[in-house]
Amino acid sequence: MLFIEALESQSENKELFIELYEKYNALVYSVAYEKLKNNALCEECVQDTFFYAAKHFDRIGEVDSKSTKCYLSTIVSGFAIDIYNKSINEST
Repeated sequence: MLFIEALESQSENKELFIELYEKYNALVYSVAYEKLKNNALCEECVQDTFFYAAKHFDRIGEVDSKSTKCYLSTIVSGFAIDIYNKSINEST
């Protein structure tokens, strides 16, 4: 996973990130698909979301917390909107 490379210097965070990814990957994909309705764009959105989360891992508290779930949902929603707008602009 490319995301893990962002955490190389923080080995204790690697395990937490893997747990975060495994727990929320389906949720993040689902939120992205709601907005994009396109598998390729959803995969791009999920990748952007988890890369952002890896770069800002210090902002994430407990993996199982409601705030972490909301944080990831907010991030993926923002990326999905950006990707949607970009795809609309490219098609016109």
